[in-house]
Amino acid sequence: GVGGGATTAYMVAEQCYDHVDEEEIAAGQAQEETTYKEICAERKRQPEDDLHGVMNVGEKLSIKIDQMTAKSEQLWEEVASLQRSLVNLVEAQAEMDRLWQQEYEAHVSSKAGMEKGLAGMKMALQALRDYYAKDVAHESAKGVGGNIIGLLQVVESDFSKDLAEIESVEETAAIADDKEPKENSI
Repeated sequence: GVGGGATTAYMVAEQCYDHVDEEEIAAGQAQEETTYKEICAERKRQPEDDLHGVMNVGEKLSIKIDQMTAKSEQLWEEVASLQRSLVNLVEAQAEMDRLWQQEYEAHVSSKAGMEKGLAGMKMALQALRDYYAKDVAHESAKGVGGNIIGLLQVVESDFSKDLAEIESVEETAAIADDKEPKENSI
Protein backbone atom coordinates (compact mmCIF):
# COMPACT_ATOMS: atom_id res chain seq x y z
CA GLY A 1 0.00 0.00 0.00
CA VAL A 2 0.88 3.66 0.20
CA GLY A 3 2.11 3.40 3.81
CA GLY A 4 4.69 0.73 2.97
CA GLY A 5 5.89 2.71 -0.03
CA ALA A 6 6.23 5.86 2.05
CA THR A 7 8.24 4.01 4.71
CA THR A 8 10.55 2.61 2.07
CA ALA A 9 10.95 6.07 0.56
CA TYR A 10 11.91 7.52 3.95
CA MET A 11 14.44 4.75 4.47
CA VAL A 12 15.99 5.55 1.11
CA ALA A 13 16.08 9.24 2.02
CA GLU A 14 17.79 8.43 5.35
CA GLN A 15 20.44 6.54 3.47
CA CYS A 16 20.96 9.69 1.43
CA TYR A 17 23.54 10.95 3.89
CA ASP A 18 25.79 8.08 2.95
CA HIS A 19 25.23 8.01 -0.85
CA VAL A 20 25.02 11.59 -2.11
CA ASP A 21 26.74 11.95 -5.43
CA GLU A 22 29.77 14.20 -5.21
CA GLU A 23 28.95 15.94 -8.49
CA GLU A 24 25.48 16.77 -7.24
CA ILE A 25 26.89 18.36 -4.13
CA ALA A 26 29.44 20.32 -6.13
CA ALA A 27 26.78 21.57 -8.53
CA GLY A 28 24.55 22.48 -5.63
CA GLN A 29 27.32 24.40 -3.85
CA ALA A 30 28.30 26.21 -7.00
CA GLN A 31 24.77 27.38 -7.78
CA GLU A 32 23.34 28.21 -4.39
CA GLU A 33 26.01 27.11 -1.91
CA THR A 34 23.77 24.27 -0.88
CA THR A 35 24.95 22.17 2.00
CA TYR A 36 25.00 18.46 2.29
CA LYS A 37 22.22 18.51 4.86
CA GLU A 38 19.93 20.66 2.66
CA ILE A 39 20.21 18.23 -0.24
CA CYS A 40 19.36 15.32 2.06
CA ALA A 41 16.49 17.26 3.60
CA GLU A 42 15.12 17.91 0.09
CA ARG A 43 15.35 14.23 -0.66
CA LYS A 44 13.50 13.43 2.57
CA ARG A 45 10.65 15.74 1.55
CA GLN A 46 10.24 14.17 -1.89
CA PRO A 47 8.55 10.96 -0.65
CA GLU A 48 6.15 13.08 1.42
CA ASP A 49 5.40 15.25 -1.63
CA ASP A 50 4.87 12.12 -3.68
CA LEU A 51 2.40 10.87 -1.06
CA HIS A 52 0.54 14.21 -1.18
CA GLY A 53 0.56 13.97 -4.99
CA VAL A 54 -1.07 10.54 -4.82
CA MET A 55 -3.63 11.88 -2.36
CA ASN A 56 -4.31 14.87 -4.63
CA VAL A 57 -4.84 12.55 -7.62
CA GLY A 58 -7.26 10.51 -5.53
CA GLU A 59 -9.12 13.65 -4.47
CA LYS A 60 -9.24 14.87 -8.05
CA LEU A 61 -10.60 11.53 -9.23
CA SER A 62 -13.18 11.55 -6.45
CA ILE A 63 -14.31 15.04 -7.47
CA LYS A 64 -14.46 13.98 -11.12
CA ILE A 65 -16.55 10.92 -10.18
CA ASP A 66 -18.92 13.15 -8.18
CA GLN A 67 -19.25 15.53 -11.12
CA MET A 68 -19.92 12.70 -13.56
CA THR A 69 -22.47 11.18 -11.19
CA ALA A 70 -24.28 14.53 -10.95
CA LYS A 71 -24.22 14.88 -14.76
CA SER A 72 -25.54 11.33 -15.12
CA GLU A 73 -28.40 12.08 -12.73
CA GLN A 74 -29.20 15.25 -14.65
CA LEU A 75 -29.26 13.32 -17.94
CA TRP A 76 -31.56 10.67 -16.43
CA GLU A 77 -33.93 13.43 -15.32
CA GLU A 78 -33.90 14.85 -18.84
CA VAL A 79 -34.61 11.40 -20.28
CA ALA A 80 -37.55 10.96 -17.89
CA SER A 81 -38.88 14.40 -18.84
CA LEU A 82 -38.56 13.61 -22.54
CA GLN A 83 -40.34 10.29 -22.03
CA ARG A 84 -43.21 12.10 -20.28
CA SER A 85 -43.36 14.57 -23.17
CA LEU A 86 -43.41 11.71 -25.64
CA VAL A 87 -46.27 10.02 -23.79
CA ASN A 88 -48.19 13.32 -23.83
CA LEU A 89 -47.53 13.70 -27.56
CA VAL A 90 -48.75 10.16 -28.26
CA GLU A 91 -51.90 10.80 -26.23
CA ALA A 92 -52.51 14.10 -28.04
CA GLN A 93 -51.97 12.36 -31.40
CA ALA A 94 -54.51 9.68 -30.44
CA GLU A 95 -57.03 12.40 -29.50
CA MET A 96 -56.38 14.23 -32.80
CA ASP A 97 -56.87 10.97 -34.70
CA ARG A 98 -60.19 10.42 -32.91
CA LEU A 99 -61.36 13.96 -33.70
CA TRP A 100 -60.22 13.68 -37.32
CA GLN A 101 -62.15 10.44 -37.64
CA GLN A 102 -65.28 12.15 -36.31
CA GLU A 103 -64.77 15.06 -38.72
CA TYR A 104 -64.27 12.66 -41.60
CA GLU A 105 -67.45 10.76 -40.73
CA ALA A 106 -69.33 14.09 -40.54
CA HIS A 107 -67.86 15.03 -43.93
CA VAL A 108 -68.90 11.73 -45.51
CA SER A 109 -72.42 12.14 -44.13
CA SER A 110 -72.65 15.79 -45.19
CA LYS A 111 -71.25 15.04 -48.63
CA ALA A 112 -73.70 12.18 -49.12
CA GLY A 113 -76.59 14.45 -48.13
CA MET A 114 -75.41 17.20 -50.48
CA GLU A 115 -74.96 14.74 -53.35
CA LYS A 116 -78.48 13.33 -52.78
CA GLY A 117 -79.90 16.83 -52.63
CA LEU A 118 -78.10 17.84 -55.81
CA ALA A 119 -79.23 14.68 -57.60
CA GLY A 120 -82.82 15.31 -56.43
CA MET A 121 -82.65 18.92 -57.59
CA LYS A 122 -81.42 17.83 -61.03
CA MET A 123 -84.24 15.29 -61.29
CA ALA A 124 -86.80 17.92 -60.26
CA LEU A 125 -85.47 20.39 -62.83
CA GLN A 126 -85.55 17.77 -65.58
CA ALA A 127 -89.08 16.73 -64.63
CA LEU A 128 -90.30 20.36 -64.72
CA ARG A 129 -88.56 21.04 -68.03
CA ASP A 130 -90.08 17.91 -69.54
CA TYR A 131 -93.50 18.75 -68.11
CA TYR A 132 -93.57 22.31 -69.43
CA ALA A 133 -91.95 21.44 -72.77
CA LYS A 134 -94.30 18.58 -73.77
CA ASP A 135 -97.72 19.78 -72.84
CA VAL A 136 -99.16 22.58 -74.93
CA ALA A 137 -101.93 23.02 -72.35
CA HIS A 138 -99.35 24.42 -69.95
CA GLU A 139 -98.36 27.11 -72.41
CA SER A 140 -100.05 29.76 -70.28
CA ALA A 141 -98.17 28.59 -67.16
CA LYS A 142 -94.78 28.68 -68.87
CA GLY A 143 -93.92 32.00 -67.19
CA VAL A 144 -94.63 30.62 -63.73
CA GLY A 145 -92.88 27.36 -64.63
CA GLY A 146 -89.90 29.34 -65.92
CA ASN A 147 -89.72 31.20 -62.59
CA ILE A 148 -89.84 27.92 -60.67
CA ILE A 149 -87.19 26.37 -62.92
CA GLY A 150 -85.01 29.50 -62.53
CA LEU A 151 -85.35 29.34 -58.74
CA LEU A 152 -84.50 25.62 -58.70
CA GLN A 153 -81.46 26.30 -60.92
CA VAL A 154 -80.21 28.83 -58.32
CA VAL A 155 -80.72 26.20 -55.59
CA GLU A 156 -78.91 23.61 -57.74
CA SER A 157 -76.03 26.04 -58.21
CA ASP A 158 -75.87 26.66 -54.45
CA PHE A 159 -75.85 22.91 -53.78
CA SER A 160 -73.01 22.44 -56.30
CA LYS A 161 -71.06 25.31 -54.75
CA ASP A 162 -71.57 23.94 -51.20
CA LEU A 163 -70.51 20.46 -52.32
CA ALA A 164 -67.34 21.84 -53.90
CA GLU A 165 -66.59 23.77 -50.69
CA ILE A 166 -67.12 20.64 -48.57
CA GLU A 167 -64.70 18.77 -50.84
CA SER A 168 -62.12 21.57 -50.63
CA VAL A 169 -62.32 21.71 -46.83
CA GLU A 170 -61.92 17.93 -46.64
CA GLU A 171 -58.89 17.97 -48.96
CA THR A 172 -57.25 20.67 -46.83
CA ALA A 173 -58.02 18.73 -43.64
CA ALA A 174 -56.66 15.50 -45.19
CA ILE A 175 -53.37 17.23 -46.02
CA ALA A 176 -53.14 18.53 -42.45
CA ASP A 177 -54.10 15.09 -41.13
CA ASP A 178 -51.20 13.55 -43.05
CA LYS A 179 -48.73 16.28 -42.16
CA GLU A 180 -49.26 16.40 -38.36
CA PRO A 181 -48.51 12.72 -37.61
CA LYS A 182 -45.40 12.89 -39.81
CA GLU A 183 -44.15 15.92 -37.88
CA ASN A 184 -44.89 14.19 -34.57
CA SER A 185 -43.04 11.05 -35.65
CA ILE A 186 -39.91 13.08 -36.25
